[in-house]
Amino acid sequence: MKNEELRLDKNKIKRILEKRILSAMINEPEEAIKMVRDSLSQEYFFENNRELFNFLLAQYEQDKNINFDKLMVEIPFAGFNNFKEILVENVSALELRVEKLIPKLIEIYYSIETEKEAEKILAKIKKTAVITQILPEILASFDSIDKDITSVIEKIIPPITWKQEIKEFMQKLEKERRERKEREFSFDSIPSLNHLNFKTTNLVTIAGAYKNGKSSIGLNLIFDCIKRNVPAGIISLEISREEINGKLISMLAGVNPEKIRNIFLLNDDEALLLARAQSKINLSDFPLSIHDRIINDIELKSIIMKWKEKFNTRIIVLDYVGLLESSRKFENREKEMSSLSRELKKIAKETETLIIALAQLNREGLSNPDISKLAESIGLARDSDFLFTVYKPVNLGLKGNATSEGVYNYSENNYVLKLDSSRHTSAGDNILLEMNNAGVLSEIIATFDFGAVASKN
Repeated sequence: MKNEELRLDKNKIKRILEKRILSAMINEPEEAIKMVRDSLSQEYFFENNRELFNFLLAQYEQDKNINFDKLMVEIPFAGFNNFKEILVENVSALELRVEKLIPKLIEIYYSIETEKEAEKILAKIKKTAVITQILPEILASFDSIDKDITSVIEKIIPPITWKQEIKEFMQKLEKERRERKEREFSFDSIPSLNHLNFKTTNLVTIAGAYKNGKSSIGLNLIFDCIKRNVPAGIISLEISREEINGKLISMLAGVNPEKIRNIFLLNDDEALLLARAQSKINLSDFPLSIHDRIINDIELKSIIMKWKEKFNTRIIVLDYVGLLESSRKFENREKEMSSLSRELKKIAKETETLIIALAQLNREGLSNPDISKLAESIGLARDSDFLFTVYKPVNLGLKGNATSEGVYNYSENNYVLKLDSSRHTSAGDNILLEMNNAGVLSEIIATFDFGAVASKN
């Protein structure tokens, strides 16, 4: 998209934001105008809306209210051609705050202004033989914009004392305690994870050797979420969108995914089950977004932010982190992955999204699955809120596990998910899982001492 087209698109969004803010000022002036007056000035509005903005501020300053009759009389003479469109928006002060309309307007305003400034500088560079002659001017221009943005942010988010922070924290805690809401993330396939109470802003890493179940666990967690109508996303840098869709509909239908990959194995009854699964999807939301192209960290953040804004996506599975590229250059892959790990945690926090990053263990991880065998970077252990390893017990030569009902014999369909480290709880939990032919996991034993009861006999 050309710069002119991009700016036109941003201008369109900016006009929508302006209309919604002005609508709130008209509908609930006492609360809305206070929020707007403390953060915005006329420069943030296009010329026609700027007149209305100033008019509303002046009338409220004079009458401590917005006189709608007076407004209707005086507006036509002021030339506010889009006044009816603004009234139709019917925005409340609550919507003004919850939708973050003021910060969004400021952000897009400075985005447009920065693009304009960059084009001016580019034009000067083309006319100047030696760029060092105008370098101070370039730096001064962007420094001025940066100071403006910082000043505005301080107005929107004024500093508060720790005493006030604790007061607000306790109010929020008490409200949540009274309401006793259902956990935001609840996993039917692995219910023992629920006591960990994953939060948006958390980075959870699941590391496993090749073909040891990490992708299957990631898909099951996403499947649990979309069944509960929790908006989710899969960013797959390894397998295609088509393969992901095949696995998910297999899980919903209870059909072996191998029979979707090879339709000659699919019988009529299984085809009917798949058709019924499609009907379930058509009748429900199943809010899922999928991206299946190799990307870098900047593109990753852009995708998550877009999904967040459009679908309110709450949880993302990244499969797998070792294929994520960095937008910067590093001396070696270890430093690059350490930087990407920090960036993943930062993205989770900034976008308020639970990110589940799937990571690879090296070859030694096949026989000794441990976080020290992370192929990507030990930085993941540093930055993750929760770090799990997953492995097949049969690959370690283990035969079975003692239970209250006797010995449970392991098979190729069993996996052990171990919580190796946690910032928020004690670590060391082991969860024994079993996967059925459709790829759906179920929990067999939880929080057991694997080392004490596992047997190679």
